[in-house]
Amino acid sequence: MQKKKLWLPSIFSDNMMLQAGKENLLWGSTTPGSSVSVVLAKKKVTGRADKKGLFKIKLPAVSHGGPYTMTVQAAGKKRVINNVLIGDVWICSGQSNMAMVVKNINNGLTEIKQAKYPKMRIFTVPQIYSLKPFTDVNGKWKEVAPSNIAEFSAAGYFFGRELHKRLKIPVGLIDTSFGGTSIEWWMSEEAIQSWQGFPELKKHTLSLLKKAKKAKLSNKKIQQLGNELHKDTGNEGINLGYEKGDYDFKDWKGIKAPGYWNAQGLDLVGAVWFKKEITIPEKWTQYDLVLELGPIVDFDSTYFNGEKVGGVGSDFPNFWAYNRRYLVPARLLKAGENNITVRVFAANRVGGFGAAKGTMLLSVVNHPDLGKVKLDGKWKYKIERALPSFGMGSTGEGIDERTYGTLYNTMVSPLVGFGIKGFIWYQGENNAAKPKDYSILHKLFINDLRDKWQDKELPFYFVQLANYVTENDWAAFREAQRDALKLKNTGMAVAIDIGEGSDIHPKNKQDVGKRLALNALAKTYGKKVEYSGPVYRFMEIKGKKVRIVFDHAESGLKTKDNKFLAGFEIAGKSGNFVNAKAKIDKKSVLVWNDSIEKPLAVRYAWANNPVCNLYNKEGLPAVPFSKRSKDSK
Repeated sequence: MQKKKLWLPSIFSDNMMLQAGKENLLWGSTTPGSSVSVVLAKKKVTGRADKKGLFKIKLPAVSHGGPYTMTVQAAGKKRVINNVLIGDVWICSGQSNMAMVVKNINNGLTEIKQAKYPKMRIFTVPQIYSLKPFTDVNGKWKEVAPSNIAEFSAAGYFFGRELHKRLKIPVGLIDTSFGGTSIEWWMSEEAIQSWQGFPELKKHTLSLLKKAKKAKLSNKKIQQLGNELHKDTGNEGINLGYEKGDYDFKDWKGIKAPGYWNAQGLDLVGAVWFKKEITIPEKWTQYDLVLELGPIVDFDSTYFNGEKVGGVGSDFPNFWAYNRRYLVPARLLKAGENNITVRVFAANRVGGFGAAKGTMLLSVVNHPDLGKVKLDGKWKYKIERALPSFGMGSTGEGIDERTYGTLYNTMVSPLVGFGIKGFIWYQGENNAAKPKDYSILHKLFINDLRDKWQDKELPFYFVQLANYVTENDWAAFREAQRDALKLKNTGMAVAIDIGEGSDIHPKNKQDVGKRLALNALAKTYGKKVEYSGPVYRFMEIKGKKVRIVFDHAESGLKTKDNKFLAGFEIAGKSGNFVNAKAKIDKKSVLVWNDSIEKPLAVRYAWANNPVCNLYNKEGLPAVPFSKRSKDSK
């Protein structure tokens, strides 16, 4: 029998961290039937490869410590894994706000310089999606140092750093996150099929699997369909003067923005030019403007009255999710008609403006009093270069928002079984338009992860979406996220006060990580720390006033800015909410509006981008809520 190489997944490699206090699973492949031995911390365990050469071995439980050397031997081959620590391993997952790296956040340079924690280890999973499961993630473990922390998840890092500092134990972080992704993509087939809903999701994915099988596509080819990018071979439109402010584009066809052009009948990727004529008041012409276009898929060159004001290319991190905000200098402006021109190059399967409705805007820098010009609606377009979408249908149909499991297959499945302490999760922006569905999917996702890791109480802590200007109902979505707290060993970090209304990617990830860590410290490690801001418990109606009683307010309540309470609304018999006055009364809040004789409902921070300022004495923000009195039924 020919001997095979001894293979281990990349998660078992130099500088790695193994989960403390449990029997960790190690797996790999070698010559079929071969004996396999592993030595770790002076303890030896053995196993045997099956007929296919695959093996799984349970490593002995070891307490926090190290570094150690781990030796794996089989069929005359030996692998030595150096600098192994035993600590607590957390998986950090989600979309762009989890994927946002340290160098791109507030005080990023300072944080990078101070990142000297050899007892912390990080591992980044490459961003790939596929219809078929992968066996490895091809990453590398690293010690936390200024030389390597810049490109790691900021929210994940600050979560782990807080645990490491408070608990004085080694902490390992596995970042498996991908911007612009829906929760369905992260879910296994078993999780999706366990629910009777979402027929389109199931039908579309099944259709793609059948096409792949019929076309006899290899896993590598399927991966290419999801990840391959066309190259932009040059800006041909600029040679034709498309960008010029006086270019006559009356014969160009109309299209709506925001939105992907594929959903509006353009079955192609490649280069497409967009133009929109706008009217600017004379008063504006003495100021610089800010042009907000939101995320653009994939790359753009943006012009104002013929001069380039910005652009993002393939070398830009997380280009698909980056919020385009460009400065338009006053010298380019003229009273009356002006035009905006955007060349978009879509490199994969869809293209266009990915902004939320109502967020494409033009405004005066530092002068909100002068208003804004909305850029939603009709634009004109011209195709410069049409290329086929990377997909499996004759029309380029491929992996899209209707496809489940494509990230589970590549960025979660290869990790299943690796010893971990728990999960942290920051995702939801892509699902915010359907809060009822998310309430179901979120819980299915959590339970399925626990099934896969064979731990029904695996800790799962998540971030509630921050404040943001959007036309989707993020207040309802935040409540859908909160619904997951009905499951055991879950926790929620509230971010309603640390967002940036005009940017879906707020840069304060330090507080995000700390608030996630407080949940873990209290619920996983049993520390006596406050982990939540005030949470609505019940209301008492007395005349025109409503008293709101909160949990997590034992130490008292306060406003962070020492100003009057903001963010409360009240409703009477009509059901229409109006702004309310509010006053802290020890551990409760009194709420009223003189025009409401009999209040029946109260809500707090119930808006996409609310002004709100209620905290407990520990400095944690109150959780948004909307509640009705029993008398209102």
